[in-house]
This record gives sequence, structure tokens and C-alpha cells, in this order.
Amino acid sequence: MKMTIRDLSADELEAVSGGKPSSPVSVPANAFDKLLASIDKNLEAVKQLKPGGYLPPG
Repeated sequence: MKMTIRDLSADELEAVSGGKPSSPVSVPANAFDKLLASIDKNLEAVKQLKPGGYLPPG
């Protein structure tokens, strides 16, 4: 099987990525703070587990 390597055109990149290559991604200002706080909370819950314990749903 022969493979050819080449740069994709802007139209091909847009078709593959699902959007225009120059479109910026916007994230709410406190999104990462909320995410990290949630991770910290879940990590603390895991640390409190007894051997063989499980996390409650939710």
C-alpha cells in the first residue's frame, strides 16, 4: 500500500475538524475553577473510603 503525505487544504481541515480553523474556543471564566474544585471534592471522598468501600452514586 502506497501512502502519500501532503498538507490539507483549509476546506479539508474544516471538514475534518467540524469548524473553521480560525474559530476561537470560548470557555466561561470560572469553568476551570469549578472543575478543579469538583476534582478536589471527589479526591477527598476517595481518600475517606475504607478498604473495599464504594462511592455512592451521584
